[in-house]
Amino acid sequence: MQDQHKLAEIYRPYPSGTIRALLHVRSAGHYITGPGWSDGYARKEFLELFWGVRGEGEFRLNGTSWILKPGEVCFYFPGEIHDLTRRTPLWEYYWLTIDGENLPDLIRGFDLKRESRFAGSCPVDLFENLMKEIRSCSRRGEFCAGAEAYKILSLAMAGSDTANRELCDAFQKLVRETYNDPDVTVEWMSRELQVHRSTLHRIVSEHFGCPPQEFLISYRIQSALRLLYETRARIKEIAEATGFRDQNYFTKALLHRLGKTPSGLRRERGFFRNPDAALPAEKLKATEPPSGTDAERAGAAF
Repeated sequence: MQDQHKLAEIYRPYPSGTIRALLHVRSAGHYITGPGWSDGYARKEFLELFWGVRGEGEFRLNGTSWILKPGEVCFYFPGEIHDLTRRTPLWEYYWLTIDGENLPDLIRGFDLKRESRFAGSCPVDLFENLMKEIRSCSRRGEFCAGAEAYKILSLAMAGSDTANRELCDAFQKLVRETYNDPDVTVEWMSRELQVHRSTLHRIVSEHFGCPPQEFLISYRIQSALRLLYETRARIKEIAEATGFRDQNYFTKALLHRLGKTPSGLRRERGFFRNPDAALPAEKLKATEPPSGTDAERAGAAF
């Protein structure tokens, strides 16, 4: 029955990383398993990520278990006993392992959880590039393998880019079009999008990594920072042009997020990209807001 299994795997040809880096990739692979396949039962001293493609697999640890379905990711942490089996006639998944002294910081920084979570379609190209870099057996390959693994981890924890995409796109578009109106609230956006507020909160939080209100405030702050740095417009004008009800609220928002006042940020910057600009409020409101991609970053950054 060997033809029912297709196991592609590649391992680092030395016991530990040869470079000083935050992330050391040990191995990676692509498994398509069928009847009679077993991954063994052993304690392993590295972090392993699993990303489901087809079928289902079951993972067990200390009397608990979880299922890995297509589009989901899960982990075994260093020092844990790996005990996994397929639950369907065919089970396909990609995997990678990471070791090194920085593993505790990596796990804590990404807030990794063992149990399965939906992450979207498996980034097959990234896994294939990762295996290619490991196969190169070079110092450059080791650095590049770490970069590919970091991208995979980031996608795994960022959430799906396909689940509920239509609603998330509509929400993001609504924010771009109305962020400079101080009367815009999450309740109002829920009505406009014809979805319950709790549903919007859950889906936006899963997709962007922050709830709708935080996303809206982050977008406003990002827009305001651009005007603070690029123009000589008065702070009061910038606050009004980017959806803050007054200058005091704007200042408190910046202090809370960035630890500095608008004036302090300007002094720290020390220059303007457009030193002659002194736009009145009506022109500020017409200024092009940040792109949708930038807004996604804002949701995570503030």
